[in-house]
Amino acid sequence: MNASWVAARAGGRRGWIELKHTFTTPNDLVTLLIFTAILLGVMLWTRTTTVPGTHFSLGTAMLAGMIGMTVGFNGLATLGGILTVEREDGTLLRAKATPNGMTGYLIGKVVTVSGTILISVVTTLIAGADSAALGGAPRVRVERGRAPREGPAAGSGVRRHHE
Repeated sequence: MNASWVAARAGGRRGWIELKHTFTTPNDLVTLLIFTAILLGVMLWTRTTTVPGTHFSLGTAMLAGMIGMTVGFNGLATLGGILTVEREDGTLLRAKATPNGMTGYLIGKVVTVSGTILISVVTTLIAGADSAALGGAPRVRVERGRAPREGPAAGSGVRRHHE
């Protein structure tokens, strides 16, 4: 077997072990959950407010931006902090001294950070999908009939009933 493949496999195992360790260490778990909880709190707080001119909730409209922010925060800020700490405690130097150690180190960090991002994004998506069930924007039933006198559908012959 090629030495690069051995290093990649070792990096994958290292990343999986670090990911499991992240979910059992209270400090890492609180750091991960606080950011996700803040985003979910904002989304649930704005679920009853609709986007002007539409009938879907502001929390649902913010969902894509929140997912992007989660990926950016966990992928860039967290990884930068991890690299700084591990440079100071000598982990990067030990990885450089090992044959193909940097390859294994990089793959391990990619697995760990990708796992934390995946958990945060899935949690946010589940809460976003549940937002309507928890009292999101009013559902609108559209029927043919008399046209409303104001709004974007004025004069279209569409009548809206809020349920």
